Amino acid sequence: MPRSVPKAKGPKRTVSPTIDSDIYRQARELNVNASRVAEEAPANEVERRLAETLAAEIRADLAAANEYVDKNGSFAELAREHFAAGDDAVLMSSPIRLRARGMPTRMSSCCKRG
Repeated sequence: MPRSVPKAKGPKRTVSPTIDSDIYRQARELNVNASRVAEEAPANEVERRLAETLAAEIRADLAAANEYVDKNGSFAELAREHFAAGDDAVLMSSPIRLRARGMPTRMSSCCKRG
């Protein structure tokens, strides 16, 4: 879905673009606002280039994440293995279980009410 051109937020600046005289004449005959068109074209190009840069960064990040998973395995696999082994050491030391046993937890010891 095409995005709209960003609204101008800065002050206007006078520039002098060079335009083919026949094109300019035709644009005037058709009541084309040359100033608006001249402002939209660079805004569109800026948006396109920023999107390309973002897409390249995302591709690089995904490649790095995939490389990490290839070397170390995924977190999901680690969690599946952990819970499949029946190792509930993490569950046994949860703040809820510790509080149920009357043991202090970081949250309960620093956030006492009343």
